[in-house]
Amino acid sequence: MFRLLSNLSENDLTGRRVFLRADLDVEISAAGEVLEDFRLQAMQATFEFLLAQGVGQIIIAGHLGRPEGAVKDDLRLNLVSKRLSEIIGWPIKKLDEAVPQELPADKIVMLENLRFESGEESNDESFARKLASYADVYVNECFSTSHRAHASLVGVPKILPSYAGLQLAREIKTLSTVLKNPARPLVVIIGGAKLETKVPVVNNLKNIADTILVGGKIGFDPQISAERTPSSGQAAIITPTDDIDQKDLGPQTTAEFVGIIKTAKTVVWNGPLGMFEDEKYTTSTKAIAEAVVNPAAKAIVGGGDTIASLQKLGLLDKMGFVSTGGGAMLCFLAGQPLPGLIALE
Repeated sequence: MFRLLSNLSENDLTGRRVFLRADLDVEISAAGEVLEDFRLQAMQATFEFLLAQGVGQIIIAGHLGRPEGAVKDDLRLNLVSKRLSEIIGWPIKKLDEAVPQELPADKIVMLENLRFESGEESNDESFARKLASYADVYVNECFSTSHRAHASLVGVPKILPSYAGLQLAREIKTLSTVLKNPARPLVVIIGGAKLETKVPVVNNLKNIADTILVGGKIGFDPQISAERTPSSGQAAIITPTDDIDQKDLGPQTTAEFVGIIKTAKTVVWNGPLGMFEDEKYTTSTKAIAEAVVNPAAKAIVGGGDTIASLQKLGLLDKMGFVSTGGGAMLCFLAGQPLPGLIALE
């Protein structure tokens, strides 16, 4: 059972220093702009809750990109802190170090990119203890990285009383419903290019879903084989029967997928169906997205490329639930344990 931030009362948080493991890994343009702030927007409710409960200080910690233990100026969190400050409507004191000797007295401070320190990804105990020393309470609001056993996700919660943030709790509840009690028919759409992350999901959901539609690059991989007439109790697996340069679904497959989606009561989608970055190969993703926007079905979508494609199409805000996780969502649906969630039990 996860400990939930929402179950705490004012007396539990008044004057307390909160270490908030935040989801700061957003896309920054070459011109120095935050291109996609969905993950930052998703944390707003947790900030509002903490501030309303009279916390003494919020220490925001997170990462950007993959600096691999080295300081990289293009991966500093200055732009992220500025955009997050605009979203929550509070000033954020951005620090220049991930592990400063002491913290300023500002209400909200943000540590520098945790991955500038090698101890973050190696889950170094001394690094975790240093982070924990800044606060009285730990809150995880970073579902997207909770499948990683990093210091800020599993080390710090061993030291401080720890809780799931409001968005993280929503992620767990929504995805758990898919695995345990979905409205049926349950149709799962799997796209993208990373076969190693998608095959375990297909194998696990074969025993849960009614139909699994497989597209994107993995839809043309021989390791994913169609099972249109599966054994009893397993999902039908539908792969493409035609394509456009093997970079998009063909019109016959697109029409078949759309027809199946329109019968669903629950749709789970991770991964675009074509190379959406090229206008020539966006047809199937657009058609699938429009079919998923169905008031008769609950739509759950996730993954960085999926979100990017839906934003490009102007359909992201029409989806029922958008997960902040890509790899974490896949691991959860594959039935794999997530270290960052186990740490909250």
